[in-house]
Amino acid sequence: MKINRLLITFVIVFPMLTACNNLIKSDGATPKSGMISWMRGLVRFESSEKEMTGKRYALVIGNANYEGDQHIPPLRNPLNDARDMKALLEARDFEVIYQEDATTRQEMREVVQAFTAKLASGSSLGLFYYAGHAVQVNGNNYLIPTDAQLPTESEVESETLSAQYVLDQMGAARNNGANIIILDACRDNPLPKTRGVRGLERADGLAEMQSPSGSIIGFATAPNHTAFDGRDRNGTYTKHLLEAIQVPGLAIEKMFKRIRVAVLAETHGEQVPWEHSSFINEFCFSGCKAPAESQQTQQQLEEALEWAEEAKQALLEEKELEKLINQKIAEAAALGQTDEIAALRSAKLEVKKRAEEAISKAKKAEKKARNAEQQYQQGLFMPPAM
Repeated sequence: MKINRLLITFVIVFPMLTACNNLIKSDGATPKSGMISWMRGLVRFESSEKEMTGKRYALVIGNANYEGDQHIPPLRNPLNDARDMKALLEARDFEVIYQEDATTRQEMREVVQAFTAKLASGSSLGLFYYAGHAVQVNGNNYLIPTDAQLPTESEVESETLSAQYVLDQMGAARNNGANIIILDACRDNPLPKTRGVRGLERADGLAEMQSPSGSIIGFATAPNHTAFDGRDRNGTYTKHLLEAIQVPGLAIEKMFKRIRVAVLAETHGEQVPWEHSSFINEFCFSGCKAPAESQQTQQQLEEALEWAEEAKQALLEEKELEKLINQKIAEAAALGQTDEIAALRSAKLEVKKRAEEAISKAKKAEKKARNAEQQYQQGLFMPPAM
């Protein structure tokens, strides 16, 4: 029967994935030695590359005071997030175009066009940062201006700014050297879940986006997941982004990994920052010359980064396998195959357990790394001066 063939396929594939990834070891185990060697090689490679030079441009948008739609509440952190990003980037020689509470799609398009016009003027680095509400509709991501009214799916497309539009405009600036896109816009989807109320095919969080060559996209959390707005001055993700930007010698891809470690620990594994990279340059926000680190400190930092990557992979695997298992459960239920349903539900719990264990490892490694850093970087993680 069809369900039996599908079940056999799952039973064969699942152990293979488990064996190949070998994500989780017993408590107290260290990451794979081969992976540590690879990471150290990567660190040496990063140090040997020529650091990017040229003009630096940034567009920073913070939308917080939402008034156009009763279903879209104001946000506490985005203006602080945007202001702190602006200050930090300007201190690192970025020319910043800044916008608070952009009210309409047209206003957001105009600042994007002004920004990309500068990128096209010569060899440069471009950075786009957005904090505020965004929504995923039909697999596409839209940034929401503060006066938007979104009664139906068609209004989402016409009243908001497509994140893909920003990416395309930055990519079209052909004289531009490299692009960085950072979206702290994955807070709870503000739109009702029921299509009958407002006519929206919506999903939580943002959809995954692919970065074109020479670009890197950073998301506050994993695709189809929501992020925390933050209890203090900044959102959870941006708080750790601001800290990581100030670390000397931290190449951008390694910086995003460090942010993931910190956010994983703070949110107890509930928020996993995500990025997609096709970055081909060497860039460090605070210079690529790192301060001297003890061998023990460097090893602990590398271990934390590795466990963060493994936690990310475990969550991705959990998402894909859970989707497959749910499909097979539905097929087994239609055929009345109760034994198969029980086996599949057991496998589903095992997948979730493996992801939770990976997150736990990342949290422990992050704590060790931060303790090590404090020994030689006192005062390094101060918030930007306002």
